Amino acid sequence: MSWIFKEQTAFKAHGHYVTKTMFMPEKPMMITAGMDNAIKLWTVGKWENTLTLKGHANSVNNVASFNGDRFLASVSTDKTLRKWDLRTREQLWSVKAHTKTLTGLSISPDEALIATSSYDGKMKVWNAETGEMMQVFTDFPKNLTSICFLPEGKHIVGGGFAEELYLWNIETGELETKIPAHETAVAQIYYQPRHNVFLTAGHGKKLKQWNPADWSLIAETDIYGKGAYPISVNRAGDMLAVGSEKRVSIYTFPDMVLLQHLPIAVKGVYGLDFSQDGRFLAVGCANKKVVIWQIITGDEKLR
Repeated sequence: MSWIFKEQTAFKAHGHYVTKTMFMPEKPMMITAGMDNAIKLWTVGKWENTLTLKGHANSVNNVASFNGDRFLASVSTDKTLRKWDLRTREQLWSVKAHTKTLTGLSISPDEALIATSSYDGKMKVWNAETGEMMQVFTDFPKNLTSICFLPEGKHIVGGGFAEELYLWNIETGELETKIPAHETAVAQIYYQPRHNVFLTAGHGKKLKQWNPADWSLIAETDIYGKGAYPISVNRAGDMLAVGSEKRVSIYTFPDMVLLQHLPIAVKGVYGLDFSQDGRFLAVGCANKKVVIWQIITGDEKLR
């Protein structure tokens, strides 16, 4: 299949860097977060702002929706983890989760737990209903920037300012193993369910695919430029996007054949997500804007 990317629109979404773009799994809405301390909801297609959530006192660095898109978890430079009810538009609770900036956030497969990670090097597990802290892991040496539950719900993998991925067993409360991964640091960890692979991007300009059964390396690909390397794979599982300096690179997946580079006007690319129906790619940028690319298949062009 062939794809054509057409820039549909670019709009100012926040008053500072856009740190996250995420299409809701079950509703035709997009969520963005920004360094202006705000979380916003947008209609898909018309891109109208329908809700702004305020409460964080500093940059909102990550968000995740759960329970049929009713609830939203958010983490911030203000050191807090917060839970929001999108139906009532209320903040349900807030906890001071760490002693430094939070960036890592993951919801367990059964949606009963929330995991967070921070520049304080700690990973913590919370009760998603009450906000009670259930576990704390202190093994990581420096900034722990990205974490993800495994699909079996018993382990969490994390990375940051270290060359290894760390695998924690939340049933035993122990660090189970370290997996050599990237030079100096791991920037992103991303799970792709259709192919049951974990993807990591990091210093050394590599994107790697891992088998979560034994953490063997499946493949690695050279990527372009520096940056935060946000990753997204479309829901069909056949196309991958990764952001870097002034571009988003589009590949076939999982074979990683480069299709094209989408130019971005500014250096920083921080948010990246494909819509559920595969029609759009949303890119959050350092110039306060979200750029929306419409994805047209070869078949649609013929019609």
